[in-house]
Parts: sequence; C-alpha cells; structure tokens
Amino acid sequence: MTRQRTNPRVPAAAWRRKRNGRRGLVLSAGLSVISLMTSGELAVRAYDAIHGVNVHTHNAQEALQIPHPYVNWTWKPDSVARVDLRHPKVYRYNAAGLRGRPFEPVKPAEVFRVICLGESSTWGGYYLSSEEASWPAQLERELAARHPDRRIEVINAGLPGWTTYENLANLVTRLINYEPDVLIVYEMVNDLGLVGILTPARDVGELRRHLLAPAWHRWLCHSALYSVLTHRVADWLKLEREGLTEAMFEERWVPFGLRAFERNLSLMVQVARYEDVPIMLSTQAIRPELLEDYQRPQEAPMQDLIRAVAGRSGVPLVDNARLIPHELLADYVHLTDEAAVQLARNFADEIGRRGYLRHTN
Repeated sequence: MTRQRTNPRVPAAAWRRKRNGRRGLVLSAGLSVISLMTSGELAVRAYDAIHGVNVHTHNAQEALQIPHPYVNWTWKPDSVARVDLRHPKVYRYNAAGLRGRPFEPVKPAEVFRVICLGESSTWGGYYLSSEEASWPAQLERELAARHPDRRIEVINAGLPGWTTYENLANLVTRLINYEPDVLIVYEMVNDLGLVGILTPARDVGELRRHLLAPAWHRWLCHSALYSVLTHRVADWLKLEREGLTEAMFEERWVPFGLRAFERNLSLMVQVARYEDVPIMLSTQAIRPELLEDYQRPQEAPMQDLIRAVAGRSGVPLVDNARLIPHELLADYVHLTDEAAVQLARNFADEIGRRGYLRHTN
C-alpha cells in the first residue's frame, strides 16, 4: 500500500524531496558509521600486525572458547592467540583443546605421562613470562633432567575458572582415557567461590554458566575493534558480573559447599584407583588476606579437607600451601615464574619419593 501525504497543503514534489532528504540523511549516517568502524578495524589490525599479535590479542579467552556438553566450555582445538602488547605471549592449544604441545591420545609405550588437573594457576598465563613457565611445563623439564633416559610427557589440563566439578567431568570423560601414569590435582580456589553459594536449589551448571561468554559476544570477538572496545576499554561484561556471587552468599550453606568439594576430590581418587593410576593431591598456595571477605573464613577448612581426603584415601599429599612462600605469588593465587619452578620441584620430589618412574616401562 502506497503511503499518502498527511498534509494536503504541501505540494507533492516538496513532500517527496523532504522524504528523500530524510532517507539520504539516514543512509549517509549509516555509511559514515560503517566507514568509521571499518577504518577502526583496519587500524587495530594494522597495529596488531606491526606488533606481531593477532585479532585475539585483546579478548583471547572469550574469543577462543567453545561450548562443551560436560565441562561447560573448553578451548578451541588447534588454536593460537598471541596476546599482551607490552609483553608478548603465545597461548597455544592442541587438538584436545588443552594448552601446550600436541600429544598422542593413545600413549606410546615408552612414554611416562603425567596429567595435571587444575584451574588458571595450572593453565598458566596472566603473570607468567611465557607458556613454558607454567608449572606443568616446568615439571616436564624437571623430570626429564632427573631421568634423562626416560621420555617424559606432562599434559597441562588446567583451564581458567574451572572447579572440581569440571575437573572431575574432564577426568571421567577424557583424561583417564589418555592412559596417565600419574595424575596431579592442584585446585581449590574456584571451589572456594562456590562455598556458601551452592545450595540444593541452585544447579551448579547454572552457577558456572557465566564462565562461557554468550555466542554473539564470542562471534563479535573475532573483530579486533570490538574486542578493544569491550575488553581493553570497557569490559562491561565483566563489570556486569562483579558482586554477583557475594550477593548470593549465605552462611548456612557453607557446610553444604564444603561437603561437595570433599566429595568431588574423593570421586577423582576413586576414578584413578579404578583405573589403577596413581593420583597425587595438593593443597593450594593462596594469600588469604587477598581473598574476598566472605571467602576468607573457608580457606583454611578447605585446605584441611584436601589433607583429610589424602590421609583417608592413602594417596600422596604435597602440602604446597605450606611449602610455597606466599610472597612468591603474583596475587591471591596465581604464580610467578619462581613459584611455578618451586611447585614443579615439589611435585617432582614426591614422584621421586614414590618411585613412580621406576614402576613403569
């Protein structure tokens, strides 16, 4: 249906000129916005190219996330992000979506394979100088130096934000199938964030869903300009989530959360034993004074739960909460290079004491 003029006193030609003028303004404004955005995108990409980084520099974590049915999310397989303009780093993910070099899913007979489960302090990044500075990478070098006649392979299965829920699911659905000779679990701090928040009425999957960015946001992160605006300038998605967990905290549900953490650790031990794989537990090096006020009272009880599960199950415990000087931590939990070296040595010492390398061919 043709739109009619509402004012019969306005000549038809003048009305058409007015209408076309509005359309022209809208079209001109749209083209200007597109031109501005295109120029910005090209400028950011040119700047990144000069500095030897790629489009994921500004928002690598969210741009490379992919949904996973059992563990909420994981990294995009066979992907690389070159990040941090001031101190360039490379985040490299293999075919399994894990950080580090490729490995054969079916373990070669001559390989001694260690798999490290954890969160961001295991994954590495943030404050470490390079990919090779993560404690799993340091552990591989430490064991290789102590046993030059053996082929050592340490798989870094840590992912940022993961708890014992994701690590347990990852162990059952994938990691145990890689035929590890030793499993190491180094994780507590993210479970600490669930204590007092997790309740029988709150599904843990819903509580953890915020770790996976929305699909539209992950798609737009392939734009360098969008990533700069949202991550380096505003990062509004992160700001939107701040304070959410603290507002949900209820003291009466603390025992429930502690019990869940203890159960998950115990189940990981049972899975390892079912497959006849040695497993080592560890307390986590943490600076309690830097935790949120509502989390701080639960830190010591959770460290004690790790010690209790190890003692009750008869599995090795490396008490890194007491072995790693807190001044070596970069923040409340993340490691410096020096702390990662010390952590790797502590695990290597325990592997040596237990004689695990002597028991395999």
